[in-house]
Amino acid sequence: MNKNESKYFYTARLMNQALLALLEKKDIDFISITEITQKAGVNRSTFYLHYDNIYELLDETLENLNKEFINSFPVESPYVIKSKEDAFLCCDSCLNKKPSHNGLGSWVLLCGISYSDDFA
Repeated sequence: MNKNESKYFYTARLMNQALLALLEKKDIDFISITEITQKAGVNRSTFYLHYDNIYELLDETLENLNKEFINSFPVESPYVIKSKEDAFLCCDSCLNKKPSHNGLGSWVLLCGISYSDDFA
């Protein structure tokens, strides 16, 4: 990755973080591009270099959050989820098992789920 690519991804991350901070206070329909760029410390033109609209930023932000969540589990697993059907079957197989801890993380670890980039 060269210096320009690194800066591009860093700027995108700033806008992702700005959007998340704003979403804690109000609905997406009431957030403006100006608010996002001011909070991220970037120019409006930079926003449009990355995205066509706020909803593209929202999609990217949610995708990044999902990847971070899945990658936060250090367990190698026998399951690789590539589709919604795989996710259902894997989780369905856990219904008869009892996790040792409460919470989603316990179910994920119990199932042995891993994330595939092909999952859409």
